[in-house]
Amino acid sequence: MRGKTGLFLAVLLAALTVVGCGDLSRDKAASVLNKKLKGSKLTQMFFRFAGDIHTAPGGEEVVRLLSAEGYVKQDKQTASMYVCTQKGNSIFCPYNGTDIEFATFESVAITGIQKNGDTRRVVSYTATYKPSGLLGTMYKDGRTFTRGGTATFSKFDDGWRH
Repeated sequence: MRGKTGLFLAVLLAALTVVGCGDLSRDKAASVLNKKLKGSKLTQMFFRFAGDIHTAPGGEEVVRLLSAEGYVKQDKQTASMYVCTQKGNSIFCPYNGTDIEFATFESVAITGIQKNGDTRRVVSYTATYKPSGLLGTMYKDGRTFTRGGTATFSKFDDGWRH
């Protein structure tokens, strides 16, 4: 009887090892990336140069939103530049190089898994963020933001890790 029990336990342990170290599934990758990205935020770099307001590339919409809410206004001398209003000065305009939060991580969707040898997988994903923070409250159209990315997973004796 001991021999059969020992054989059964050995087969069970081998089966569990194979299951634990099998190929990386979309569900497993999504679970790991959801934990990693939880709490992450999207920000827009906002800075001043000689009193004029500038943003990182793609920030034109942010400036339009800030203008619509009264935080900045067009400079009368140069119509293409913006300056802080009194309302804006009280929140973020005194600082140069301010990151303004506009969205918080909500979920991730795996869009593909590419094999890179026996022990590596490159996971492509799309992360979805919902509006939050000062700028997030200005988006009144119910939108979400998405960002694509990749993550490399490695196979270890106890499973896949990122």
